[in-house]
Amino acid sequence: MSFDEHLNNFIKQREQFGTPSQQRQQKRNAYVVVDATDQSKAREAMAKEQELASKRAEFETKQHHDRIKGRCVLPDEAKALESTQTHARPADPSRIAYIQQLKKDLKLKKYSN
Repeated sequence: MSFDEHLNNFIKQREQFGTPSQQRQQKRNAYVVVDATDQSKAREAMAKEQELASKRAEFETKQHHDRIKGRCVLPDEAKALESTQTHARPADPSRIAYIQQLKKDLKLKKYSN
């Protein structure tokens, strides 16, 4: 075997397997993939929810708002509040007179003792 053939074989082997220092370098730079733990999954889920919440808040602040009882609410919230609101009965004059009479009677009893 001539020196030229020996050199060609050596070069082929080096290209095929790489030098030992290159192999060590690749092993050192290779990241080991580890299955995600429950804590890391929870952390990722929380980060994702926070991102979505910030986007939702940004979108809602740019929407039209209605003012109800000093609060700024979105139109769909205003509809929901309106639908759940109980309507008062119309005032009955006889009932109002009866309540006022009870108040007068109570005042008289209070001062008579």
